[in-house]
Amino acid sequence: MANLYIDNWPSCGGAVVANDWIATAAHCVNAAYIDDQNGEEAEVYKPTNASRLSIAVGSIARDAPGLLPVKTVVVHPEYTPGSEMNDLALLQLYQPLTFNQSIQRVPVGKAKVFPGMNVTALGWGKNESNVSAVSLLKVDFNIAPLSPCAMMNSEFVDNQGPQICAGMTPGRDTCYGDSGGPLVHRVNGTINLLGITSYGGSTVSGGPSCGGENNIAFYTHVSRYMSFLQNVTGLSEDQFGPTKTNSSKTSTSPPTSNAHSQPTLSLFSLVVFLACSLSIL
Repeated sequence: MANLYIDNWPSCGGAVVANDWIATAAHCVNAAYIDDQNGEEAEVYKPTNASRLSIAVGSIARDAPGLLPVKTVVVHPEYTPGSEMNDLALLQLYQPLTFNQSIQRVPVGKAKVFPGMNVTALGWGKNESNVSAVSLLKVDFNIAPLSPCAMMNSEFVDNQGPQICAGMTPGRDTCYGDSGGPLVHRVNGTINLLGITSYGGSTVSGGPSCGGENNIAFYTHVSRYMSFLQNVTGLSEDQFGPTKTNSSKTSTSPPTSNAHSQPTLSLFSLVVFLACSLSIL
């Protein structure tokens, strides 16, 4: 888990997908500028300058020490502000991370996503008191039925495409400040990255922004952007998958609830004990 700072202010979450690459939401690092074109002002969107960005890893605190500067910002070339399609960006660090029990990458999962499937989101977003969390939290909820998802987003067909739709779980949701953080799922004892928190809302007029029984949220389906990840980072698809050296041990050992033995999700072991009644990424 990574915490994205803009001008030294915690702004969004992120997922460590390689030792020097962080995945986050494009809308977190794509700002609007007023550009004077032929004497007429026009609003244009450009990636945030990397010099304004920094990353914190290895801490559950929202205000973490030891910020790491960002070298490169790559927004998906087909990201569309407003519709939030292709809401994905990659941030490169100047120096590779040193992995340990608190800092690990999370492998990109390829599991089929279906309504009712249990997933987990992580982040420092606003809680039921409309206050940003001071410590990293997690929330468990389900993939939503398809019909309300299509009602909110006419481009949504199912969860096998570029977006994942989750929610309709009262009191459990992602909210403001959770953008860019990971949506994960446990497969055979290993935590896999399914999505990046993008946006959400209520399917009924006048409903709450987050956490209501009619609320859903959309997540960028990371595995559907594997070519983007490969082209930007130069890494292979296998390098984004589970660590193969551990797969044989996992298959011959009984499942364990000790997240320290799962070296594929940073900080999950530190937040798994936190119970949440509302969204928190």
